[in-house]
Amino acid sequence: MKIVHVNKLYSCIGGIENYVYNLTRDLAYKYRADTTVLASSRKMRTEVTCHERLKIIQLASTPKILRMPVSPLLYTYLSKFTDFDIIHFHHPFPLAELASLALKFKGKIVVTWHSDIIHQKMALKFYSPFIHKFLSRADAICTTSHNYLYSSDFLGPYKQKCSVIPLGVRY
Repeated sequence: MKIVHVNKLYSCIGGIENYVYNLTRDLAYKYRADTTVLASSRKMRTEVTCHERLKIIQLASTPKILRMPVSPLLYTYLSKFTDFDIIHFHHPFPLAELASLALKFKGKIVVTWHSDIIHQKMALKFYSPFIHKFLSRADAICTTSHNYLYSSDFLGPYKQKCSVIPLGVRY
């Protein structure tokens, strides 16, 4: 199985980043899945690192806009994964979600909904229709709690696609 995880950043301080770090390492090393991470870098250059079944692509980024790193090469790299089985997006990452809408991808799209967009209320008014298109296209949506599933401003119409997968303690 070939899986690509798309997240804002990788392997740095932060809850979502640590979750993606642990998940992708377990998929590659414990479950022997060919796993790729596609994330923005805090640097102005793209770096690719390979470890056995785990490939990490950290894309050159401009300074953040609305708390989001902007990687001009994101769509170019994302479109290279058309032969993968799963693209797993970690929301919120609006740039990646917008890029996904233009993809010609035949595999499964999985979304882990880590959080609603909270701080960028003005941008959210523009972005809301795209969130719904993105969620409509998803084959599966993971949330971290039942409370979150029922309190999210966006997940209500997609409950049939949602599974609750609580964050756990790594052993």
